[in-house]
Amino acid sequence: MSDDDVSFDELFPGVTPLTGANKASQRVSLAAGSNTGDQARFQIRREGAETFQVPPDDSQSMLPAEAEMGLSCLSYRMPGIQLKRFKRLKTGKLPVQDRLDLHGMTVPQATRTLDAFIASAQDQGLSQVLIIHGKGHHNPSNEAVLKTHTANYLLQLPAVLAYHSALQKDGGLGALYVLLRKVVA
Repeated sequence: MSDDDVSFDELFPGVTPLTGANKASQRVSLAAGSNTGDQARFQIRREGAETFQVPPDDSQSMLPAEAEMGLSCLSYRMPGIQLKRFKRLKTGKLPVQDRLDLHGMTVPQATRTLDAFIASAQDQGLSQVLIIHGKGHHNPSNEAVLKTHTANYLLQLPAVLAYHSALQKDGGLGALYVLLRKVVA
């Protein structure tokens, strides 16, 4: 039996397919109801995006194990961020407005530097930056300590809306494109 020979009932048990008359009335009722509540749904999404915080205990579970971090692609998108904008970020189509290189820093130095860099970028009205953290290949234990720390730390900053590992030309898996919240004056 090929995939084409499987019946609708076998693929979707308990679901009744719409018939010709039902399809038309269903489309009309869905279309008629699509405008109702748009403002309420928009407001709920906006409030969720503005108040979203990653619990400190959960941030580790969103990332690969530290031993695998050097070769892992990192990606984060806050709920409410448009998928189209995120896709442009991760494909390198949003212009990098500033960059920071964390190579050779300790974790405390990187934390202070990240704080200052993000604050400065927001003060300048920048929304897309590049953070170069490295892959951990120069670390004696070969662990991506700065990469792990940077990814976890950025999740905790309210200014960070999204990030994604950079394209090879911008540092590849050793760098992140970061989308920042615009500061309303």
